[in-house]
This record gives sequence, C-alpha cells and structure tokens, in this order.
Amino acid sequence: MNPIVRWLNDVGGTLMARSGRVGLLATGGRRTGEARRTAVGFVERPDGRLVVAAGGPGRKWALNLSADARCTYTLRGVTRRYRATPLTGADRDAAIGELDAKFTRLDRRTPWQQVFELVPEGMADGSSPTSSEGSSRASSDGSSRASSDAS
Repeated sequence: MNPIVRWLNDVGGTLMARSGRVGLLATGGRRTGEARRTAVGFVERPDGRLVVAAGGPGRKWALNLSADARCTYTLRGVTRRYRATPLTGADRDAAIGELDAKFTRLDRRTPWQQVFELVPEGMADGSSPTSSEGSSRASSDGSSRASSDAS
C-alpha cells in the first residue's frame, strides 16, 4: 500500500476510534508476521466480548485473524488482548443481527462476510480481561509493534 494512503488510514482510523463508534484492531500479518492495524466497527456484548465482521470478501484483517486468532482491540484509548473465534451457523446469524441493529445500510456497502467474536484474554478461566494503554500488539517474543493496514 502507498505510504501516504497507509498514513491517512492510520490517522483516520485513530480519530474514528476515539469516538467509540469503531476501534483499532491489531493483528499479525499472515505472511510477514508484522503487526497490522486497521479501524473496524464492533458490537460490544455485556460480558466484554466483541463482535466484528468483514464487510467484503478478502479483507486482509479478516484473513490475518483466520491465520492467527491473537489480536488486540483499542477502544476509547484502552487496548485489550483478545482471541478471535470465527462464527458460523446460528451464532453467526445472531451476531449479524447485532451488527445490523448497530450499523445502518449507509454504514456499510456490502453484506457481512467473515464474522468473528473477540474473546478477552483470560475470560475462559474467569479472570478479568488484560488491558494496557496505547495501541500496540504484543508479538510472540514479548515486544510491541504497531503499524497501519492489515496485510
């Protein structure tokens, strides 16, 4: 991607994320392993899980999540670690209903494609989700990196 377009996407995504309407999803690139970040709309469930969906086929962030479920999501300046679970069948249909209730047709141009539930790290064992300030993604070696785009 053109560096200027990447920078504009990063700045625009960051500004939209501050509004709380969207958040910044950070994933590892499926080919490079480098941290990738993009603005993605969401539905927040009462238990802290998030629902996100790609609005078209082949979205790079969705392909990245399919390759590695570990991600972070930054919302209103707070970054939390999640594990993405692809939704299918009745779970997917219910999640699409939640997304449709939040986002009007004007907010999206295509039908929802890949739908994921983001489960906060530590939720499965009953502990509270991990959070940190900023918008970085911890790599497997413990370092943090962030960049725009989701390839």
